Amino acid sequence: MNLKNTDDILDAFYSFAKKEKQFKIKSLIEDEKLKDDSKRFIEKAIGKGYVEYAGDELDSIIPPTSRRQGAREKKKESVLEKIRKIVEIFVGI
Repeated sequence: MNLKNTDDILDAFYSFAKKEKQFKIKSLIEDEKLKDDSKRFIEKAIGKGYVEYAGDELDSIIPPTSRRQGAREKKKESVLEKIRKIVEIFVGI
């Protein structure tokens, strides 16, 4: 890759960042076994700059989890925190 000026550097950075963003989203979805609409939910959160916690959307992407001893809430909190980190890193990209 030939980086001749600022525009080339910015283009290269954003190209890399977009690929990295897709990789991180895909990894999170696979690692947490999130449901089908997860990618759209995460992309929307990145676009807004924050994760929507209220409502059913976050619940709808969490895989079936036992409700015993708060397991589902713990899973939801864990996934929420991981999505927040992705949003923080990739907002604006």
